Amino acid sequence: MNRKNETIEFRTSGYRSPIGKGLNPQIATEIGASIVEHIGESPLFIGYDNRRSSLALAYAVASGMMERGAYVYIVSDNVPTPVTVNYIVHSENKAGVMITGSHLPASDNGIIYLLGDGTYFKGEIPRVKIGEVSWEGYGDAEFTDEPVFSYFDRLRKAVEKHYIIDQDRVIVIDTAHGPSIHYFRDMLSGTSRAIVEINTQMDDRFPGRPSEPLPNHIISTQAIAQHVGADIGVATDMDGDRVVFIDEKQRVIIGDIIGTLFAIHYWEKNPGKFVVAPINTSLILEWAAEKYGGKTAYTAVGPPSIIAGIKTYNAEFAFEESGKYFFMEWGIWPDAMYSTLKLLDMLKTRDQTLGEFVDLLPKTSLVKEKFRGSKHHFYKYYEKIKNTLEEYFRPKEVATIDGIKLIFEDNTWILVRPSGTERYIRVFSEAFDAKIAKQRLNEAKHITQEILK
Repeated sequence: MNRKNETIEFRTSGYRSPIGKGLNPQIATEIGASIVEHIGESPLFIGYDNRRSSLALAYAVASGMMERGAYVYIVSDNVPTPVTVNYIVHSENKAGVMITGSHLPASDNGIIYLLGDGTYFKGEIPRVKIGEVSWEGYGDAEFTDEPVFSYFDRLRKAVEKHYIIDQDRVIVIDTAHGPSIHYFRDMLSGTSRAIVEINTQMDDRFPGRPSEPLPNHIISTQAIAQHVGADIGVATDMDGDRVVFIDEKQRVIIGDIIGTLFAIHYWEKNPGKFVVAPINTSLILEWAAEKYGGKTAYTAVGPPSIIAGIKTYNAEFAFEESGKYFFMEWGIWPDAMYSTLKLLDMLKTRDQTLGEFVDLLPKTSLVKEKFRGSKHHFYKYYEKIKNTLEEYFRPKEVATIDGIKLIFEDNTWILVRPSGTERYIRVFSEAFDAKIAKQRLNEAKHITQEILK
């Protein structure tokens, strides 16, 4: 909430905070009431993940919604985020929320406000105070299993349309102690020689690894993949919207690379079409667009901006480097289960291993760091930072979609931007030479820090 405590702000991935500090049942109740006043319609749907605070927050949001007269559906048990979004879009619900900490630490949680088409709402809405409402003013609620059945039905139909059976293949699945394992099991049953599971027990303490599938978080997953001779490793976050893959050489293949492979596969059949990605995407996407006759469109970082870009350019595919892939034939939201299905289909159709496809791409070095700093402070000194960086580096182009991106003659780049979810300033640098990438990052970071002192 803002300083005046008059609005509720949903940022790049909703309203997020440590439990007990910026988020609790009282705040969740006000958020629920405020959403009803903002959307002005019902029924509304509430889904939640398996963090211990999620059920309490779900009930609190429902209380706020009902206090404002809404009819509310609540899922009977914890579900991944894609199950919630799928149900909102393919049911009578006008909007809804997903209670999830996603890739955040165990101490945190969040509330994503989802519109009827699956869009992540971003922005501020008026804050509603909970008042004394008589009983006849209250709405009603019911618990439902329908979101689970609806999602399973769609996923099974999608499996029938894709080419994923390979009885010589071994797959390792790591779902970060979240509920998406049930859907992976159903999707992959009978399609491979073996499915090996790791970190699939429900546990919000994350005993196996943190939720975010970063390379340094999934070392044990790589080790298991090597031990069993896996052809593919699949590592998601707890709520099942982002996914990172491991190839047959046990290399973690980051989201930019997987997204570029999906783009190449798409452009080979659809030259001249747009693929949407955020401004911090690897230059390899531009290389692929030039080689395969595609078009690119860049947006600010985060699902709300990417979704807006999809609509603007009528794109059928989009992605971001965190491991979120948007396939419009499925929906305007990222889904780790469907993305895995598409990857397996793509590799079988091309008759290539993941490693063989990856090795067709040029090699670059993409490095990133962050330091403490506020978004407000960054934009207060924005022009000075921009002018100083431009004068120092002399790039061929400066993009200001989100932060400050300096682009050089060979399409290598530096990006300085404030985080949309945390009090950090992020600095990215990509070059063909690792030393140049690191040197540029250090210089850009130093310049920005000196100005923001």
